[in-house]
Amino acid sequence: MKHYLKQFTAWVTVLTHNPFEKARLKLTLFYVGAMIVVIGLFSVVLIATLEKNLQDSLEDITGGNPAQHMAFIIAKDTVETVVYTIDSILILIIGGIGYFLAGRTLRPIQESLDRQKRFTADASHDLRTPLAIMKTEMEVALQDKHTNDSFYRKTIASNLEEVNKMTTLVSDLLLVARTERTVEKDTSRLVDVHECVDSVVKKMQIKAQEKAITLAVEGTIHGNIKVHLYSFERVVQNVLQNAINYTPSGGRVTVSIHKEKSDYTIRVTDTGVGISDADLPHIFERFYKASHSRNDASGSGLGLSIAKQIIEQHKGSIVVSSLAGKGTEVTIILPIA
Repeated sequence: MKHYLKQFTAWVTVLTHNPFEKARLKLTLFYVGAMIVVIGLFSVVLIATLEKNLQDSLEDITGGNPAQHMAFIIAKDTVETVVYTIDSILILIIGGIGYFLAGRTLRPIQESLDRQKRFTADASHDLRTPLAIMKTEMEVALQDKHTNDSFYRKTIASNLEEVNKMTTLVSDLLLVARTERTVEKDTSRLVDVHECVDSVVKKMQIKAQEKAITLAVEGTIHGNIKVHLYSFERVVQNVLQNAINYTPSGGRVTVSIHKEKSDYTIRVTDTGVGISDADLPHIFERFYKASHSRNDASGSGLGLSIAKQIIEQHKGSIVVSSLAGKGTEVTIILPIA
């Protein structure tokens, strides 16, 4: 008995303190209240009609003798009991259905609020780290009376590096917030898939050359896709950035474009460190970093999350396959315009 009482108390506590459950309960009560009014009015009309028909039937059968009144009273009580019992059962069923429907109705709102809370917490955490580094370095520089110009220059250079990281992170955060909304139709336009991809590859060539990595586009398939140009270029850039970052010097990153029946498939394949089986299911999660990149402060953990949001809003899909120590292949699929 104590166990059930404890469970009931916990349930009541959740209902009274959880905003989602409170809103769900209020919506359910409103729904049930409206149904009670409707069922009550219907029941009154139904009982009145049944009693009138019952009385007319008894008069025809008994001819108006004294037994008619007693029979009518008994039959009336029976009719009312049956109707009210059915009403009670219907209200209980409707209450359960209403609670379920209220949950489904409010669930997207709850999920949106949860995403915002998680987004704020993650962003605060990632912004706090470079700020703490800058604060510490500046405090050391101010407290040390024997520092020279060279030390100050190193401190300023380090702070600028942290500022650049924060600038990149803020830019990514703004892009995440923007891509959570539906891509506006008037901002999408037809672009040639090969020219668009090749343009991004050329921009990334410098980074590849700095690491002595071969970056090449295979195939010359041309055709139109309808995309928001900046967003799509950002997807390709994010994928290539990851491939270059985690491919050792002397490695290779290859971009290939294929045409299927109704889609274009863009594959980015590298000979890098790969992704472990434990990390692979989580790589599209916001701020998630695979085990091999957790000590890398240059990335924010938002690149693939942004890519997935953008591609899905363009009615496409993105898939990643990888073998640890062998390399990674990212496949982007977009419909032919």
